[in-house]
Amino acid sequence: MNARLKASQKWTNFPSELLEQIRQVFDEGFTEWRDKQPGKFIAEGRVYQDELLFRIGYLSIGRLTQVNFEISLDFDAAKQNAVEQIHFCVDCAAALMQEYIDHDQDLHIFPREWQQQKIGDRQVYVRISTDNTELEAEADRLLGVADDALVRGQTDD
Repeated sequence: MNARLKASQKWTNFPSELLEQIRQVFDEGFTEWRDKQPGKFIAEGRVYQDELLFRIGYLSIGRLTQVNFEISLDFDAAKQNAVEQIHFCVDCAAALMQEYIDHDQDLHIFPREWQQQKIGDRQVYVRISTDNTELEAEADRLLGVADDALVRGQTDD
């Protein structure tokens, strides 16, 4: 996952328990579609100093490409509740997933680069990608760049 803001260099992953709960919400919310298109949902999220980044992906069995809906919000921990912002990201991603299903799984209607959208009175940035989370994690492990620290990334310091 790549942040939208260039200044977003260091991050903390969303808690694994929260990501599992989010994955289960998508499993339950899209059960009928998932049963017709066997595979699994993969939830990922990062908190940066000024940005919150969420991705929900769906990897169909037997496919290498994963359909990902990514949501980015400007975030200020001093003024905003992180959990509320994460829930908003999840709602946005669920709406994108439903639109994907309603349009016969056509990815061409979604932006591949960050695109600003207004939802209610909020500015949200969305994009899609086809990165395979599990393949990327395995490549990082094999290359010795996998990192399980609480705070990850690097700065120019």
